[in-house]
Amino acid sequence: MRYLTVYEAARLWHIDVNVLKERCACGVIAGARCQNQIWMIPMHLS
Repeated sequence: MRYLTVYEAARLWHIDVNVLKERCACGVIAGARCQNQIWMIPMHLS
C-alpha cells in the first residue's frame, strides 16, 4: 500500500497540517499510522 505524508495530504485536501495531524491522532482518518513521529495516510483515501 502506498502512503502520503501528512504534509502532502494537507496540501491535496486544502486543510491545515496541524488539523490533519489531530484528526489522525483521534482516529478520524482510517488507516493513518504514525512512523517515527510522521503520520502516513493511505493513498487510496486521497
